[in-house]
Formats: sequence, C-alpha cells, structure tokens
Amino acid sequence: VLTLKDVSFVQVLSLGERRGPLQLVVGEERVELLQKGGDGVWALISSAIHARKNVAQTSASARRRSGKPVDVASVYRRLSGQGVTYGERWRVIDSLVTWESEVEATLCRQSPTAAGLHFDPVVLDACVQSTAALFVDDTKSLTYLPEGVGEVTFWRRELPGSVWTSHVRITTGDDWLSADIVLRDESETPLVTM
Repeated sequence: VLTLKDVSFVQVLSLGERRGPLQLVVGEERVELLQKGGDGVWALISSAIHARKNVAQTSASARRRSGKPVDVASVYRRLSGQGVTYGERWRVIDSLVTWESEVEATLCRQSPTAAGLHFDPVVLDACVQSTAALFVDDTKSLTYLPEGVGEVTFWRRELPGSVWTSHVRITTGDDWLSADIVLRDESETPLVTM
C-alpha cells in the first residue's frame, strides 16, 4: 500500500507547446514530478510526502439507498460552460447518482488510456469530475478545481478491470470544497482513497 500526503500541484502539467520529458524523483520521504521545458530547465510540477503502509483496509459494503440519478451529459455541459472541457478519452463516467452531499459514479473504460502506468490518470480524474454532478442545478457559477490533495492511498499495485465505482462525500464552504473519494472495483474492494 502506498500513501501520498500533502500533495501539491505547483504548476499545470504542460501538454501543449511547453510539453517536454517528465522526471519522477523519489527520495526517502518525498516524491517530486518535474517537467523539462523548451529552455532546458526542469520545473517542479507536483510534490508529495510518501509512505508505505502494511495495513489492509476492510472493504465496506456498498450502501444501497435511493438517490437522484443525474444525466452525465448535463455534467459535462455545465463544466464546458464554465470553461472546463473534457475530450472523449477523458469521459469515462457511465452513470451518476447523487444525495445531499455525496455522489456515486460508475466508471467504464473500454480500452486502456495510459499504457505502462499502474493507475490510469483518466480514471482517477473521473472521480474528481463526478463531484460536478452535485452542482448541475446550482445557480452559482463557481467551478472547483483541485489545488492539492491531503492524502492518497493506493490499496492495490495497479488498477484492475474496466469498471469501477467512485464514491465522493463533500464538505463545502463559501468558496471552497473538500472531497473524500473512494474508488472501488466491481467486488467493492477499495483501490484508491483520497
């Protein structure tokens, strides 16, 4: 089990004109992601503190209660209207159900989108995308983008299968949002907690 704490996003990972090679630097307690720019200078993109846990987490049974189904397309329309757009490869949310401050998303990936990676960033990002389902009918024009992650625990070595369930519980303030996310496989085994 690998846990990342105090994850900070220092800069946006450039996929455009500044796109360059990435380097992952793993130290005794810290991990850093760097990207080399066109000027030859390495820039810090993200950093975190890492730790290994040898503790197994007991899988909780999925709670089945009546919730409100949300149209997935309406979530992406709202995000697009706020200037946050996702291409087809990044749209792996199959269905959404919400409660007052919770959302459950079924995620389906037809084909791997990140060859060679243990955990597909598209699937992990979809967990965060699903929080927008709680704001589809909200009249405020706020868009919440992650500025950091308090803790990430990877309960498995890699992301198995092609169908998962993401459960998100949020807490909000006037201009902030905090989310607790659990990604589970089809047998309800936790894969990632954030």
